[in-house]
Amino acid sequence: MIGGHNETLILAIIIGIAGIFIIQKAAPRLAFFMAEIIAPRSIKLQINIAFSVWFGIIGAIFWIMLRFANLLHGGVLQCFVWVFGFSAIVHVSRRVWRLFILGAIGLLTWLLE
Repeated sequence: MIGGHNETLILAIIIGIAGIFIIQKAAPRLAFFMAEIIAPRSIKLQINIAFSVWFGIIGAIFWIMLRFANLLHGGVLQCFVWVFGFSAIVHVSRRVWRLFILGAIGLLTWLLE
């Protein structure tokens, strides 16, 4: 277990922000780059490969987060819920979905305590 609660919180926020950056910026570019190398002529195959790679990267990031939560303590998982939840709120356009995500953040935070 790493130090006190403040160090854990800061580490979780940094990892969460890095995960958001990877999912939003780096993963799609890497996925389409790999798809273009594997299937240079077939657009349909490129799209299928790109989405498979992208979802694989997202799954790996969530697996890393769960591993960090096990290594540290439950508060880290709450931080990931907050960081990804509030990032989702920013990117969702409809108010109903924002309220739904906000409710999910509250529910998950309560369940993880």
